[in-house]
Amino acid sequence: MNVSFKSFWNELLDLPGPVRAAVAKKELARLAQKHRLDNTSLVQGVLALSEILGPFKDLDEPVKAQFVALATHYLAEKAFQSEPMVRVVARGSLYRLCVKTIKAGWNIRKRSMFVSRVLIFAGRKGTLLLEWLAKRLLDLAFKIGWYQAPVLNMLFRACRLDPKIVVDEYVQQIPASPCSSPVFHGKGAKSRACALIGIDFLPSNGKLYFIESNFNPGHYIDRHLCSPNGDPLFRHMMEYAKKEGLDQLLFYPTGFQKYFNIQVEAAWQEMAQADDFRLGIIDDAFLGSPRDRRISADVDYSDDRTLYVISRYFDNPLANFVVRKGVMEANIATYNENVEAKDRIRLPGAVDHETLLAKEIGRDDRFPNIIVKNKYIDQALGIHLYKTDSIPQIANNNDYVVSEYVVPDTIKKNEEGESREYVYLFRTYMLITPDGPVYAGTRKDVSGTAIPDHLEEGEVTDIAPYITNLTTDGDYCVPFSEEEDQLCKTETMKVGRLLHQFLKEKYDLTA
Repeated sequence: MNVSFKSFWNELLDLPGPVRAAVAKKELARLAQKHRLDNTSLVQGVLALSEILGPFKDLDEPVKAQFVALATHYLAEKAFQSEPMVRVVARGSLYRLCVKTIKAGWNIRKRSMFVSRVLIFAGRKGTLLLEWLAKRLLDLAFKIGWYQAPVLNMLFRACRLDPKIVVDEYVQQIPASPCSSPVFHGKGAKSRACALIGIDFLPSNGKLYFIESNFNPGHYIDRHLCSPNGDPLFRHMMEYAKKEGLDQLLFYPTGFQKYFNIQVEAAWQEMAQADDFRLGIIDDAFLGSPRDRRISADVDYSDDRTLYVISRYFDNPLANFVVRKGVMEANIATYNENVEAKDRIRLPGAVDHETLLAKEIGRDDRFPNIIVKNKYIDQALGIHLYKTDSIPQIANNNDYVVSEYVVPDTIKKNEEGESREYVYLFRTYMLITPDGPVYAGTRKDVSGTAIPDHLEEGEVTDIAPYITNLTTDGDYCVPFSEEEDQLCKTETMKVGRLLHQFLKEKYDLTA
């Protein structure tokens, strides 16, 4: 089948692009018949493209260009920017009316909660409906032959396959733009966009272990109150911007909180004004907020001397590299094999049946030995802990990843005449910029639930004593020392070098 598919493939790439669907369908059918490929064989060949063709870097330049065109069009299409017709439907005047309706709903909230909810609901449903209609228009255009796209996009559509995996894991040197990446050079003079990454590190025996990273770090006033110099995250971002000769920072916050924390915004504005610096918070158009802020639907990245900080997930290769649990860890393991010991990123150990048998669990052990995480759920909601000598059944589900639970360092307190211990971790922040990683501060979080004196075997029913997350009741943050900050910076920058290496390979940052 590989020989037939390769022959099919070579002729397919001779087609000029972009092509209309009517032409592409006829040519695909003709080539498939010529090389005796039925629909099943064709789909199998497309699914195995990376295996059949070999590493991307070894492809001929014209073939690379075809894949880059595939990725560029695919990502533009997901952002509703691939065709004028799509832009008009999904991001045109009706969309702007829906956004204004959401804003009106927030503005009227104090006068009528019911009307507020109706307006916000109507506006959000309207935006979703317009996006659905735009997608259906693309499907219709393909069906009747008017759809136009690069040849490889036509191949995937004809096979009814999503090229997401190929785009995320195979194609390289995709032009960096607002549609394809959170990191790119803006239209305005000296302006640039960068991604804000949150990383959790667990301290154990004085060393930090990478736990997970995310693209939607939450922002709470606790971080500002725990630092004598103000919120370390904003201070680091502002210092970086001023060092690069930039006059303002436009910040795109997480989409997990209903809107950006008002207390945090006030603290940041106070710090910015004290340093003669300009700050703008960009509200998500779909979520909206009661604040008088710019909205993401109106931002075109044309402001001069501006640092755009994107702390909001959208579907793109860099974000998926960072947030998918198991993916980041696998890439860290590969990265560690190719760097010196001092540059390696510590990871919890992998777990299989043999390693469990080799580590006998004592009846008096106070900690679990296995952690199982849902790949798609954050904020500690998808975590299961076990004290066991066998692999939990849930670990066989592809939606979960399993690893060793690293016994953490603890904070000891004397409470009511008894010594109690509490787990803590560090949430660090990092900017991924076009020029490299920038450390952006840390936060030290402490569990609000003491570690019990004994833990029964089996699944842990109450995970609060063994993890730390500010979204968990009772958890809080405390000031960190200069030594802890330096340790966090060292380990964060190790992860940053890995991410910047990926960024340079995945994207063309000169685009």
